[in-house]
Amino acid sequence: MATVKLLRSSGNELPDGRHYEKVYRVRSTDSDPNFIMQTQDDGLPGFGQTWPSDPFSVVVDINPTEWKKVNDAGVTNFEWIVVIRYAPRTSNKVKLANPINEKPTVSIASVFRENALFKDLTGKPIENSAAVPYDPGLVELQIDDMLSVGVNLPNIGGGAFDMAATMAFKDTFNGSAITITDYDIPQYAGLMTDIDVVAASRNGTDYWAVTYHMQITRRSGLWRVEEVLDKGFYFIDTDGFLKQIKEEGEPVKDAQLLNGSGGRLAPGADAKFQSFSIKNDANWSALNLPSSTF
Repeated sequence: MATVKLLRSSGNELPDGRHYEKVYRVRSTDSDPNFIMQTQDDGLPGFGQTWPSDPFSVVVDINPTEWKKVNDAGVTNFEWIVVIRYAPRTSNKVKLANPINEKPTVSIASVFRENALFKDLTGKPIENSAAVPYDPGLVELQIDDMLSVGVNLPNIGGGAFDMAATMAFKDTFNGSAITITDYDIPQYAGLMTDIDVVAASRNGTDYWAVTYHMQITRRSGLWRVEEVLDKGFYFIDTDGFLKQIKEEGEPVKDAQLLNGSGGRLAPGADAKFQSFSIKNDANWSALNLPSSTF
């Protein structure tokens, strides 16, 4: 049982609609601020309740700001000053009592970059009719999606945030296909570019606000390996010796195609490519990121 008294109320017009605030004094024998969330029967508004004269504004935050001990007729009570905030139903400032229960925040943007092209969409080497790569080579304008997902994670208990384990996912690509906030990411198409972590507290709940930043390419596998046309100014002869490539006794001025094993590429043969791993893969599903937004 609690004693609730309204101290003051106010309102304000903001770009996203009308916001209101009520300040209460609450007295109870309970020293835990979490009890305040269950005192609606004693006159304290609860989450989702509307402002009396504005059905479009609802309670979005209940915040016990300070407390002290008081003596009422020989009984020790705890007095709380509770600020209750109302906001439009559509306000992006709406927050739940327990931050762990909030839906993820999601933002998507695009980034442009240039890629050197060595093969076309069918895997055919990009070269002229004499089977020589173009110099300078072709460049493709690549459009990638930048996906940022913010979640609130508990400080203790089930699913508690592990700082070291989470940060190990930075600069990794997704080792298997995964869906994050309704975005389907094919295997090897996502790169975890950064992870932001902020320690926070709301309504007596300590938590971590974690934002994952991902760059997603439409060309699956780009983050996993880098393919480079096999060519150079030296080759390995049939005796296993490294020799300079010459034409008419003079060193060549342009890199020549190789056969993938260090030798000269035979006339008419398909060009060869060398693949290099440039990022580590990781099991992104271990992060337990939400598969849907709503």
